[in-house]
Amino acid sequence: MATWVALLALLMLAVCLPSGRCAPVTLFASNFHEAVRGKNVLVTFYSPGCIICRNMMDQFVEASDIVEAKGLNVTFVLVDLLYPENEPFVDAFDISKFPHILAMRKNRVVIAHYTGPRSTQDFVELAEKLPRATKKSPLFKPFVNPPPHSAWNYFVYRLYVLYYLLYTDYFYLKAFKKNVMVFFFLLGMLCAFVLRKTMIYFRRRRAAHAKQD
Repeated sequence: MATWVALLALLMLAVCLPSGRCAPVTLFASNFHEAVRGKNVLVTFYSPGCIICRNMMDQFVEASDIVEAKGLNVTFVLVDLLYPENEPFVDAFDISKFPHILAMRKNRVVIAHYTGPRSTQDFVELAEKLPRATKKSPLFKPFVNPPPHSAWNYFVYRLYVLYYLLYTDYFYLKAFKKNVMVFFFLLGMLCAFVLRKTMIYFRRRRAAHAKQD
């Protein structure tokens, strides 16, 4: 049982992370307010099928690694808006296209829609300026009755997204080939494990029926 749980957890990591690194935090409508409360955060709202989002993702992740290495008090956050449970963000932040990048300082939006250049250095410089931002805006309040987040639903959703993108876009496979290889390797191990347990189960059933006869 423990082996099966470990394999499933590794499989979920391979599916859910947008790259081999994990510095940005993936949040949902149900835990967003609690996770960003009192912090300096740079948030990217994206869609897995958005080509611009995919091209920008490596720079965003690299910037997150650099900011973390520098010890800056800024958290990089990713929110997948194609995921149904994240629909409340669209109205809350007036999101009309992807990627939508905003900055928050201590629960106040200081940059509602960042439209500047999106290189790694640009994101790092934006993060360095964020702790000193002073724009006055209303406090961001928690969503009222946000859809509950389910890890299993998100796992199934990411499987669907992975299948869709691999089926429709060869460049996605090239960009994320490391994660894809890890995913299929772990999926194969999981299938082999389930098959082995199924065979053992049926052998025991046959043995039990043979004893009864």
